[in-house]
Amino acid sequence: PKMGIVTVHANILLLLALFSGCSTTDKDTCPPTAFANGIRVAGVGTRVVLDCGREATEWRLNHKRLSPSRGQVMNSTALVLSSAQLNDTGHYACLRNGTALFSVRLVIQDVPRRPTLSCTLKSYLSPIRCEWSSRELGRWTRCTLTFRVSVMDTSSLKACKFYTGKRVCVCMFPHKEGEYDNYFIKMTVSNGAGCAASNEKMFTFESLLKSDPPQSVEVKAVTRAPHKLNVSWAYPQTWKQGFYILK
Repeated sequence: PKMGIVTVHANILLLLALFSGCSTTDKDTCPPTAFANGIRVAGVGTRVVLDCGREATEWRLNHKRLSPSRGQVMNSTALVLSSAQLNDTGHYACLRNGTALFSVRLVIQDVPRRPTLSCTLKSYLSPIRCEWSSRELGRWTRCTLTFRVSVMDTSSLKACKFYTGKRVCVCMFPHKEGEYDNYFIKMTVSNGAGCAASNEKMFTFESLLKSDPPQSVEVKAVTRAPHKLNVSWAYPQTWKQGFYILK
């Protein structure tokens, strides 16, 4: 009976560790986003204050004189956008008697939403590939991946690649066959306007392993066997042939 109690307590502790490991309440570290001098990024709906620093006689947007409009507060030293929108993106400058005192390129972007992580393993020997795509991801998007192999392990950080054309973050990290059974993975995305992190998700090695479809599939009738078909196919290029057999 005592051994049974110890086993139950151990199982409870393991479950608690699993739930605490997958918690999203911990403060997430945003990937650093570097901008060139003279560029400022803000999120849609945020209040933006452009401070001229000195008294100006006019403000310009994309080299055209700016007149006060709805949602803007303009005075001699500052321009305030009460709720910035995507169409507020542009080059702003304040001038005094035709001389520029201050200029900045303002970029308004959607704040990233929480990523939905997808991870796969194309073969036993290929790296693990995780990705997430979304239409609001823009030029300055930065993605990182944190992963660990147990709930008690320290997370490792991996920088990801962002492909602007497809608007997708792709993260790849190597693994050794049979080394680990489980992976706890989380992606964090930032773009200067904000930051969001996926839930930490546990993947088993079996759930990650998904080969690509076969190539060169051919179906032929079998002579004198009208109810039979002969099917031939080739291994997908991503599958490392040799010891591991697909069927």
